[in-house]
Amino acid sequence: VLARYWCSIEAGPFWSGDDRTEKLHQAQIAQPYQIARYPVTNADYARFLAANGPNGYDPDKPWWTTHGRTYLLPGGLRFKGEPEQIAHPRYWSVVRYNGLLQPVVGVSWYEAAAYCRWLSAIGRERGWLPQDQEIRLPTWLEWERAARHTDQRPFPWGQELPDPERANYKDTGIGVPAPIGGFPAGAAVCGAQDMSGNVMEW
Repeated sequence: VLARYWCSIEAGPFWSGDDRTEKLHQAQIAQPYQIARYPVTNADYARFLAANGPNGYDPDKPWWTTHGRTYLLPGGLRFKGEPEQIAHPRYWSVVRYNGLLQPVVGVSWYEAAAYCRWLSAIGRERGWLPQDQEIRLPTWLEWERAARHTDQRPFPWGQELPDPERANYKDTGIGVPAPIGGFPAGAAVCGAQDMSGNVMEW
């Protein structure tokens, strides 16, 4: 099962850049890596929340970085209307966004990084993640390489413009994040899905 969840990416050169505003340039991936086939779902994230404790995020847990704790506690950076202390993702209680198989939304970088650190610890403890490996957020170049492959394609699936078979966006008409796995025709060459459309990526 795990072998089908992770998509392998080879080291080497690829084309990088925002082709809407600049010419693409050659970039380099130094080490091979793997990226998740699907975005993290609300069901996945609920297990992380439960591990924090009954009141949501616990800043004393080891997976929170120093900056992550500062973000959670009173005085941290806030969007308008956010609570004094952050206890869960911003839209966690909004019904239209909390289907079990929908990708989790409204998480900050600190929350996403803490989730990865927690999942790494769980994986090592249960034996499905080698002790010398970690799960972390991809760098921008790693994400772009997974999405673009090694050619100059503008979309993960190739040159064709988006359509409702390949991605969840305005013209699809769904109006909310779609459950993962719903747009296999939009998969990147590596196999990762929803790299364009559905939700915004870190």
